[in-house]
Amino acid sequence: MSVVVVLPPLDGELGAELVRLLARRLSGLRAGRTIDPHEFVARAREIALGQAQRVLPRDAAIELALQVVVYTART
Repeated sequence: MSVVVVLPPLDGELGAELVRLLARRLSGLRAGRTIDPHEFVARAREIALGQAQRVLPRDAAIELALQVVVYTART
């Protein structure tokens, strides 16, 4: 399976949190598990929204969270 994760430009802590989330999912790939793209996107958007709402207006935080996208392809 090929996986492409698209993240918006992020500040330090938010970027680090999403990279940690991605790292946990990628380590699962090595163990033979698959990435559920819907679960990953939902969790990443939840994290992004929660963090972004602390420093951005609500609409801007939602827009930032919606920029998290995962594309997968079976190869």
